[in-house]
Amino acid sequence: MLGQLSSTLAQWSDQIIRGWIAYQLTGSALLLGSITAARAIPLLFFSLLGGVLADRFDRRRQIILAQGTNVASDLVLAYLVFSGHIEVWHLFVTAFVAGAAQSFMMPARQSLIPNLVPRGDLMNAVSLNAGALSISRALGPTIAGLVLALWGGGAAYLVEGLMHLLSGASVAMLREPPTERSKSGDRLWTTMTGGLRYALNTPVILLLLAVSLIPMLIAQPYQALLPIFAEEVLAIGPTGLGMLASATGVGAIVGVILMATAGDMQRKGLLVLAGMMAFGLCLVVFALSSLLVLSLVALFVAGLAGAAYHSPVQHLLHTNTPDHLRGRVMSIYLLDRGFTPLGALLLGALGDIFSAPVAVAFGGAVCALLGVLVAVRKPDFSRLA
Repeated sequence: MLGQLSSTLAQWSDQIIRGWIAYQLTGSALLLGSITAARAIPLLFFSLLGGVLADRFDRRRQIILAQGTNVASDLVLAYLVFSGHIEVWHLFVTAFVAGAAQSFMMPARQSLIPNLVPRGDLMNAVSLNAGALSISRALGPTIAGLVLALWGGGAAYLVEGLMHLLSGASVAMLREPPTERSKSGDRLWTTMTGGLRYALNTPVILLLLAVSLIPMLIAQPYQALLPIFAEEVLAIGPTGLGMLASATGVGAIVGVILMATAGDMQRKGLLVLAGMMAFGLCLVVFALSSLLVLSLVALFVAGLAGAAYHSPVQHLLHTNTPDHLRGRVMSIYLLDRGFTPLGALLLGALGDIFSAPVAVAFGGAVCALLGVLVAVRKPDFSRLA
């Protein structure tokens, strides 16, 4: 859990730091979305390969190598900011590098979880993993905002690099037990398409992947536009930007605690759909708000609703996938990290054409309507346990 916490702290910090520096350099909503979208290219093209390698080789070593790459990238950015040579293209290149590292790290990290805990404790492990993500979503942006306000972007990237270093070191202390692996003699393409065929031909897996990935494309990218809300809509500066980004994480922590208290509940599918709809509606409220308190409350509830459907989806994917295919299935699930930047590009363009509030309201409304559509057209989904 320490490795997951450190890693996700760094990821959420990076979104705030990179976005703030980019907006200060350009003042463009489209560029904010474009830099976030730069991470989508390696995530979309390399994530499936990362899943193949996670099914073939040592998942622990794969994570460590990816974190080493992140540390090097953060140190380069820190130097460029401190020296005054930072340019927009530096942010694009290092965003691509960060996306590539994440492509190989995340499938290995997610597929490692069921290998470290007994099957009966898997829901608790998934909840703890989600809790680490929620805590980092709350603390990461706050830490980034404070460091940005006090010492600037160079120091912020040094702190981020330290987070990646701690994550790699904690994973190095783990020992992965022997597990079933895919055949290393098979061609990479054959192994990769085997995982895709399993996902496409297994209805429950396919639907779980769909309800996970689509909201990440059309609604979750609102995070990329938060600097505009902080600067122009609410006028609260970098510290307030951290508060906005953290509000979702605080809500998610509460959601995770509530779910852990409820235990291994039945009808997880119903929880997924309710969470999707509530998340989308809260984004609409946030987009229409001009009051800081209302904005924070809307993002808090959005985080709580998000926790209500992400953890059950992960649990159902783990329990319905054999170990030798888990890396590849989870790599498809983790394409949401690529879909979110692509969605950020779309919302960034809408933000430039119309406004940031209009773009976020659009994404939230589509997400809520998607939940209604699945509930009506696929009633069996709500009975998934």
